[in-house]
Amino acid sequence: MSRVMDEPRLIPQRMKEAREYRFLSVTDLADKIGKTKQAVSQYEKGTTKPTPEILSLIANVTGFPIQYFFKEIHPKSAASSEIPLYRGSVSKTKSLKRSYQIAVDWSNDIISFLSKYFILNNVNLPDNVNFDYTCEIDEMVISKIERIAEDIRNSWSLGKGPINDIVGILENNGFIISKIPHKAKEVEAFSLWYEKVPRIFYEGNRDTAVSYSFSICHELGHLILHQDLTEKEAINAILLKSLEKQANIFAGAFLMPAESFGNEYITSSLDSFIALKRKWKVSLSAMIMRANILGIIDEQQKSYLFRQLSSRGYRKHEPYDGEIRFEGPTLIYNSIKTMLENHIINLQDFISTIAIPLNELESICSFPEGFIKSNLVLQRDVPHLKLITN
Repeated sequence: MSRVMDEPRLIPQRMKEAREYRFLSVTDLADKIGKTKQAVSQYEKGTTKPTPEILSLIANVTGFPIQYFFKEIHPKSAASSEIPLYRGSVSKTKSLKRSYQIAVDWSNDIISFLSKYFILNNVNLPDNVNFDYTCEIDEMVISKIERIAEDIRNSWSLGKGPINDIVGILENNGFIISKIPHKAKEVEAFSLWYEKVPRIFYEGNRDTAVSYSFSICHELGHLILHQDLTEKEAINAILLKSLEKQANIFAGAFLMPAESFGNEYITSSLDSFIALKRKWKVSLSAMIMRANILGIIDEQQKSYLFRQLSSRGYRKHEPYDGEIRFEGPTLIYNSIKTMLENHIINLQDFISTIAIPLNELESICSFPEGFIKSNLVLQRDVPHLKLITN
């Protein structure tokens, strides 16, 4: 008896997600596929179903695989706070925020896939961090942030010196870190708690190790200091500006502990900071701000040093930027690589299951350039026949 397989169910919301991720309006997509705006709206609401030809056009225009439009949507638990905080401009466009939200969901799909095969690291953070982020920033607030940063360094046995691999430290302590494919000049990184797991997404628009590291530590500050943030507070521009300052103070304290960095030989000469950059692996501007907070230099000296940064052209490129190396995320990549090497999964099956554009998949998984292409090359065992010798 023949068995009839169930026809895949088209998920209308997936068409909308693909359009939104590519920053296309309903009208934009309608024009590109030769349909009316009303027709596209009906596709996305599920009131009418696109023909296979139209669905193929939508896939081509958005650069999404056909499988994406049939991918089931899994309900999110109440544990997903989903209130992201961004390093960069406080004002973000609605479309940009939506694209990030979609990418976060893809990251969760990948982590859910991995959790079927691996036991992920537990989140290792001090319990009950008591911090009132609504207070005005004064010496007491700064002192509190300093103590929190010190407590975390102590709990992770980091000592008092420079941090060489912030991503590796965070991944070993239960954080999930991913790189988001498309760059937006307004945003360097963002973070949120998702399914009780801290997630950090970075873009690194300045393309320097010191920028990546500070941005990630900035987001670490958000995740620790502001995890109780409400949706109402998240749209308060004045409060958000204060939260950004708090996260910057945390990042400086975490990367440059007062006890050790404060004992360095620092003067109001920019050259003294340049000499320290190789050791501490942070930007000149971050060191200047840190020295000011610690009272090593005053406001007038800080302003002078920033003018020096500009006059020497260091706002765009600093000394030693090309020498300091950034170690990116490896948790997802190493997990996938391990499963491939042990023939637990097939790469094509993994790609089809996650069903997102390959560029996005490579970025979120932190695959090396060309990893997918090289592993999808058809490999075969060449057949051999036994030679008759008599």
